[in-house]
Amino acid sequence: MSTIHQILPSLVYGDAISNHVMEMWRLVRQKELHTRIYANHIDPRYRVAATDYRSYEDRPGNVLIYHYSTGSAITPFVRALKHSRVVIYYHNITPAHFLWDVNPMRARELQQGREELWQLSSLPSLTHAMAGSEYNRLELLDAGFQNVDVVPYIIDLGRLDASARSAQRIRQVKAKGAYTLLFVGRVVPNKCQHDLVHLTRYYHQLIDPKIQLWIAGGFSEASGYVAKLRVLITHYGLDANIKLTGTLGTDGDLAALYQMADAFVCMSEHEGFCIPLIEAMHFGKPVLAYASTSVPFTMGEAGILFREKRFDMVAETLDRLRADTDLRSRVIEGQRQRIKAFDLKTTQTKLMQVLDRLRPE
Repeated sequence: MSTIHQILPSLVYGDAISNHVMEMWRLVRQKELHTRIYANHIDPRYRVAATDYRSYEDRPGNVLIYHYSTGSAITPFVRALKHSRVVIYYHNITPAHFLWDVNPMRARELQQGREELWQLSSLPSLTHAMAGSEYNRLELLDAGFQNVDVVPYIIDLGRLDASARSAQRIRQVKAKGAYTLLFVGRVVPNKCQHDLVHLTRYYHQLIDPKIQLWIAGGFSEASGYVAKLRVLITHYGLDANIKLTGTLGTDGDLAALYQMADAFVCMSEHEGFCIPLIEAMHFGKPVLAYASTSVPFTMGEAGILFREKRFDMVAETLDRLRADTDLRSRVIEGQRQRIKAFDLKTTQTKLMQVLDRLRPE
């Protein structure tokens, strides 16, 4: 096998899928194989690795990994290829109903993606597929795919090396003595940041008014939802307690937030994997997460999962973790064992084993 290329709609700086694509690109290059990334929208910082998808040359012997998460012009392009061997890497598709009210255009793309997934399962050049989680694998099987391997995300936790400057800047705005919660992810309805606001209100009113919540993630996909979120925060009188960072500038800024946080809380109702769960466990922060979609597969037996959005129950659990150092230590130790499954060398080896099986006969 002389070439392994990747294709996706957008290569965006800091995006989870894009980070994974870049890690795959670096790994394949280390194996001295020819590789290139093809996309429609490319962040200028990635131009060394990527080019416009329309420049892709369809040749026998090419393996083309299609990172699939939405409807786009890439799908008909891939379906029209005659010579390349296509491999789907499925990142899951957010259900369109989450976005209809705040971003109808994006919702249509997601709905299109669901419909076209079935078409890809019968693609003649497709003999294999990869999924980022067991949850995603099951969705592919339901859509008619066969020979699906779970290949977890290549997560280079070493990149999260907080600079002293980042850490100092974050500490300067942290309220003294505050119990600090963190969630990391795009600010969109399916991630349910509004439920984090409700949780903070409960904790603020009934447990400790010094509670602080940091919501780290970009606003571009659902500005209407962000506006509603800000209104809710102000309505509850929590402007001083809740911080929305927007897109972070560096990995150092993100690492500084993880270091500052006392606990990581996820209320999301749709995840294909949720890398921030792994990042939070890496930083030794107890994780409390709503057990939806892929979250239980990612967490395994680690952390604290809840199946009802009982803000009183979650808040009281957080308070117990805060007071009971023995419980907190046990939770963190369980998480430390869990993230061994996502060790960088382990996931890199798994990916290359799958790619080696795609060598042309």
